[in-house]
Amino acid sequence: MLIQEVENYAQQLATILQYFKQEADARKVGASIPIDALSDFMDDQGIDINPDIIKSLMNDPMIKNLVKSFDGNKITIDTVVEPTDDNMMDINGNDEVSKMAKRALKKRS
Repeated sequence: MLIQEVENYAQQLATILQYFKQEADARKVGASIPIDALSDFMDDQGIDINPDIIKSLMNDPMIKNLVKSFDGNKITIDTVVEPTDDNMMDINGNDEVSKMAKRALKKRS
């Protein structure tokens, strides 16, 4: 993977995670994104992402500041509310991730 690809991955992922953080903070809930749904969305954007790539990006300050935990199956975002099973923003599938992420990327452009 080239350095430029790593930077692009980190920027794209940070933009999406930041959007979900803002949404969760506004709703005063936690947020957790399934890796499968995130991967499907990123594939549609021409970016191949998997748990190993995400793990390697965790050292990037942009990503590190947004992520509370990463267990290989989901990314739990560091929100103002302590995330629990009872107060999580419902992000279940590729369609929802795709819609929200596209809005995030449009705002960034």
